[in-house]
Amino acid sequence: RDIEVCLHHRAEFRHATPWGGRAANARHTMDCTNWRVTLFLNDDVWLFPEAVRDSLRWFYTLETHGVPLAALAVPGWETYREHPQWGFASWDQCLAEPWRFEAVPPNPGFSHTPALHKNPFGACMVLNRDAYVDLGGFTPRYWAEDDVYNHQIWLSDRWVAAAYPGRGYMHLGAQSWHHGELEAFVGSFQAATGMDVEESGRRQVESIRRWEDKLRDVFTSLGGK
Repeated sequence: RDIEVCLHHRAEFRHATPWGGRAANARHTMDCTNWRVTLFLNDDVWLFPEAVRDSLRWFYTLETHGVPLAALAVPGWETYREHPQWGFASWDQCLAEPWRFEAVPPNPGFSHTPALHKNPFGACMVLNRDAYVDLGGFTPRYWAEDDVYNHQIWLSDRWVAAAYPGRGYMHLGAQSWHHGELEAFVGSFQAATGMDVEESGRRQVESIRRWEDKLRDVFTSLGGK
């Protein structure tokens, strides 16, 4: 079925073998393209019609204004628990009738953007390959490769992540959970970064504050709050 979808959209299909979990799939996905700017999707999402246009436009707008952008968070919603607010009787109905998503409004959590954004979500984000290569790519040492990548971005003191307003995606998958597998299989954040989650979070916030002082005027000029 996946191959049929790719053929319909004239997209290349490359299966990741041997299977190596979510982190290996993320690395495989980036190895399949050499685009400098890549819309990276590592879970089941439904894209709004304007998502590709808006994400590309905002990436180049921010980059043109001097923002050293490694990753751009695409605005979106979770559907697993939030679907009742849009009139869906069940989560399964989201899968059966995804065209109804077109009536969903923008997530107000992104209304203050464009702005720096601490944790772009690996299910749907725009990546700058120059930064990806510079930072060593996605780690193979922890299943949540996006958590580690955000750590790499903010502790580099060279790159930042940001977000933009509007509508981007509806997250349909529940693939992000590791379902309690042993650490030997899914790895650990500490093994991948050399520090625990709390220390990493503190240092990321410190980095964001430094960058906010440098880039505040840029984001304000573009409508950020």
